[in-house]
Amino acid sequence: LIAGYHGRPIRSLIEVPIVLRGTAIGVFCVESARPAAFRPVHIGIMKAIAAQAAVALQNVQYFASAALFADVDQMIISHGDIQQAIQRVLQRVMDELYKLYHVELSGAQIIFRKGDDELEIVHSSNPADVGLSVSVHGSVSGRAVNEHRTVTVPDAKKDEQYVQMLGSSIRSEIAVPITLADDQVIIGVLNVESEELDAFSGFNEIVLETFAEKVRSLLAFVKLR
Repeated sequence: LIAGYHGRPIRSLIEVPIVLRGTAIGVFCVESARPAAFRPVHIGIMKAIAAQAAVALQNVQYFASAALFADVDQMIISHGDIQQAIQRVLQRVMDELYKLYHVELSGAQIIFRKGDDELEIVHSSNPADVGLSVSVHGSVSGRAVNEHRTVTVPDAKKDEQYVQMLGSSIRSEIAVPITLADDQVIIGVLNVESEELDAFSGFNEIVLETFAEKVRSLLAFVKLR
């Protein structure tokens, strides 16, 4: 049932996912009060519309990201203190996600490998986190390294493997690997937390994965500096 719906009972329903970069970011839904109202041709039309919606959303995300990353580049180039510059970049990305997608984030970190069993927070939107160590075998970031993929925790309290590291108020978290050499070598992790449940599903996950790709270039530029 649709919350708040008033009218004739819904007898037929079609739901088609809106897929962007392999991730379902939403659903295109059509209902009818008539039973057996939809035929295969309707499904085909809805799939076509859902694909067009995905392209439109991708274009919106591309232009928003392009503007954001242009500002990020300028921040890195013009700022003398690289540590402060990257902290400002992380904060800017957090602010942008809130402005565009209404996601309230509590922190973001760039974490590097430190030996075989540990990860170290090297850059953070909260400077007090810099230098903290995270276990490869007991953290969300460690899972992203070991499994070579983005790991999301929609509800920290229901995740049996979740370990509270950066505050008891965190409810959801995402860890995106930062890779080199055609994604074969993981050099670190972009980790972001939120006090909201399921803050990183769909479109928000894609935005952060795009930013993690950008981090590669930022880190290379920092090395050159």
